[in-house]
Amino acid sequence: MLNSMKYLKSGNLKLVDTKLIYPLVRWCSGSEKDVDWCNTVNKYLFYCDSKIISGLLYLGLREKNPFIKYPKASKITETKEFELKKTLAKRFYFWSEQEFQRNLSNLEYIDWEEVAMALGCDKKERKLLGLPEIKLKKQVITQEKVAKPKKTLFDF
Repeated sequence: MLNSMKYLKSGNLKLVDTKLIYPLVRWCSGSEKDVDWCNTVNKYLFYCDSKIISGLLYLGLREKNPFIKYPKASKITETKEFELKKTLAKRFYFWSEQEFQRNLSNLEYIDWEEVAMALGCDKKERKLLGLPEIKLKKQVITQEKVAKPKKTLFDF
């Protein structure tokens, strides 16, 4: 596979393994310069012969470096808000760390009001989540004293 990629980037199209043309297109699209061209080649991938596709792929590649580069993913900065959302989501949905990483894109769709009410978040946590504070009013419950009936001689 790596040899086919090296041959493709250097221009030795006769040595490129035509059975691996689909992975080669995917690997070539790893470079940000060549994404548009690889998208164009991908349109013809299943309709043309693989030798034609390898030649078409070679013609449009702007980056001839034989090393494969993948675009770097942007990391999520772990702020206090993110850490709080992480712990609350894991506790509320009973997620493991791996399940949380899979559902990371769904954090924006979670109803944090419901989660905060279910888990009993305090004022600081609600403020970090951007939720309004809950103002509690103390209700004084008074018990009215009921007058006891007077005891008589026949009460046992």
